Amino acid sequence: MNTIDATLAGGVSSERLGRQIEHLLGPLAAADETSGTEYLRTLTAYLKCDRHLGRTAARLHVHANTVRYRVMRIEEILSMDLKDVDHRFRIDAALRLMTTAHGS
Repeated sequence: MNTIDATLAGGVSSERLGRQIEHLLGPLAAADETSGTEYLRTLTAYLKCDRHLGRTAARLHVHANTVRYRVMRIEEILSMDLKDVDHRFRIDAALRLMTTAHGS
């Protein structure tokens, strides 16, 4: 059972959960901080728009090709495939938990 699954079952401390979120999303946050990218924002919008490039682009006020490029980079950075439902679940859960933890 991975940490997100265990969290949903009520079996993970908030400290361990924070480490897991950092492990999963930290590389994107680091890229955003050091390079001024918007990978976390793009990823959140992309998932909220059900992976639809056009809707994501409209939400972010960028071109669809920009979203396509960012999604490709996000997949490379995370070594995950956003077409894979299990990968999307883990990422989406981590994003939601991160947002909840930060009170946003």
